[in-house]
Amino acid sequence: MSILQLIILLFIMLILLVAYFLYKCQLQNTFLIYNIKDNNNLRNLFKCTSLILVLVAILGLIILFSFDKYYNLITLFLASVVLVLFSLMLNKGYMFWSKILLR
Repeated sequence: MSILQLIILLFIMLILLVAYFLYKCQLQNTFLIYNIKDNNNLRNLFKCTSLILVLVAILGLIILFSFDKYYNLITLFLASVVLVLFSLMLNKGYMFWSKILLR
């Protein structure tokens, strides 16, 4: 196992940790200053993001052990896009972004 594979494996573990944290926050009904208990849009955002991150991590593991090292960029790119979209939806405009993406 090369050093690059170890670093990508650590990144995949970090993705899974973030997915677990988001799912756990959704179950506890709190995230930083947000109260998720009464807001179904936020609850769905947290559930969907954690599920998509788990899928990205599974895809990353398949890519890590099956394909060339350059294909690991797919994992990095997908995880970055998912987290950026989560941040945009969470930041004052989650209703706007969810309407656009769920059409």
